[in-house]
Amino acid sequence: RIGDVLAGTIICNNLRRIYPDSEIHYLVYDFTKEVALNNPNIDKIISYKDEYRNNYKLFTFAFKIRKEKYDIVIDAYGKLESRIITFLSNASTRIGRKSKMKRVYNLEVPKAKYTNSKIGSVLEEKIDLIKPLIKDPNFRFDYAPKMYLDEVSQKEIPNLFPANYDFSKKTLMFGIIGSVEDKTLPLNKMLHIVNYFNNKYNLNILLNYFKNQREEAGLFYEKIEKKDSVYFDVYGETITQLTQILTKVDAYIGNDCGFTNISKACDVPTYAIFAPFIYKHDWATLENLKTNTSYHLVDYDDEVKNINIQEIRDNISQYYAKFDENQMIALIENFLKELNILS
Repeated sequence: RIGDVLAGTIICNNLRRIYPDSEIHYLVYDFTKEVALNNPNIDKIISYKDEYRNNYKLFTFAFKIRKEKYDIVIDAYGKLESRIITFLSNASTRIGRKSKMKRVYNLEVPKAKYTNSKIGSVLEEKIDLIKPLIKDPNFRFDYAPKMYLDEVSQKEIPNLFPANYDFSKKTLMFGIIGSVEDKTLPLNKMLHIVNYFNNKYNLNILLNYFKNQREEAGLFYEKIEKKDSVYFDVYGETITQLTQILTKVDAYIGNDCGFTNISKACDVPTYAIFAPFIYKHDWATLENLKTNTSYHLVDYDDEVKNINIQEIRDNISQYYAKFDENQMIALIENFLKELNILS
């Protein structure tokens, strides 16, 4: 969801360019609102809380939205809740994907296929929602989500690092655990990758993980062979903290999740490791093979290409066993050398 909400900010960014004098509000799940904080193209963030899932509270919330008297409402989520809110908004222009629910939208956008896009279908589909508003045929869309920090957050950055941290050394951040277990490269393979770069190169190594994964991450840290350059406690406890830390990171390598999307939005070169059941063309966003790229099993194992996604998911351990960590090391090493991060 963090990745989806971050991707949705490009709608706001482009709307500001289309309607420079407009007021733009962004409705997001409460726990994801940090990805939209300080965005100059968003005038107000509206939090959607879990309690609104209750039928009564959902409709109460929807009628509060209606009182705002929006001119345009864009449903980038396309779920039942957002459709109800969009319909009850009574906005004169309501945009969304074609729906079986009649009259929800008065501008329906057909779903296109972007299987060969280097931008990523997740971003392409967000931009599709505002194309009906464009009158200038030469308008060029900005597809790149961005994270923003206010002045206070920028001044706090040095305090997130220990006093002995050597900022003159290159810093790699490893996202060692995915958002869920079946989106996580087996930890023995990730440990092999971390140990390789930590032992061979003179680097700072940061480990990133979700707050509720701290115990598991601690066990991972204990198995690292050389700990003097690995900083376990320098990690993003919040989205804002992760954004702050990423300002001092030279490259991010890790399981694809909201963190890899945030890394890209901070202009940090990113090497994402995809779960084998994820469609690469959806979330391999803004890949140019130099500053952003990824590892997906389908690119290196021809047998996987014709296997049903659900079968892969049902036998996930079998397919993760196919990941060759030595091959991944060689690819990551080449990626980092091309960026002059390693020499």
